[in-house]
Amino acid sequence: MGAVSFTSSFSGQSGASKANLIEVQTLDGVFLNRNSFLMGLGDFLHSSQQNVTLRTTLGGGCGRYLIRSNHNSLDWIVGTVYTHENFGTGSIRPVDHNVEALLGTQYQLFHFDRYQMQSQLLVYPGLSDAGRIRTTTKTTFTVKLANNFHTNFSFWDNFDSNPPFDSKRNEWGVSNGHGWTF
Repeated sequence: MGAVSFTSSFSGQSGASKANLIEVQTLDGVFLNRNSFLMGLGDFLHSSQQNVTLRTTLGGGCGRYLIRSNHNSLDWIVGTVYTHENFGTGSIRPVDHNVEALLGTQYQLFHFDRYQMQSQLLVYPGLSDAGRIRTTTKTTFTVKLANNFHTNFSFWDNFDSNPPFDSKRNEWGVSNGHGWTF
């Protein structure tokens, strides 16, 4: 049980501000029994829209599968994380440290020779910064093509109820990719 996710988005046009987002997330765990597990989470985010130079989120918790079959799985996660944030220039708070709860769910639907869908929602209610809530979500649908090629469509969203001054609360994107599996 383990997964690594990489999301990268760059955009810009003349006369407008450029936007970029880079996120790397890793989840790894160990099974306690067939349906329960302990997991660790590492998430590293850079977001120009939310004025985050680097947000490092490290923590873990436990989870349980509600559904686990040959074609789909659904699990929930609960735990705690430590977040260290470096904000961009001009921010009133250049660095922030927080302890947050971790509440999440993940769903996978797969038919290995045709398609796969993965969806994740993680909610981080602030413990040391009471009242602040962050959420991240990502859903990816992958369709297999001929000769080990595939195409995918993704939607991702990052929300922060208390972002730095003059920064966006929400950043989201839609993307399409093509790849080859070897």
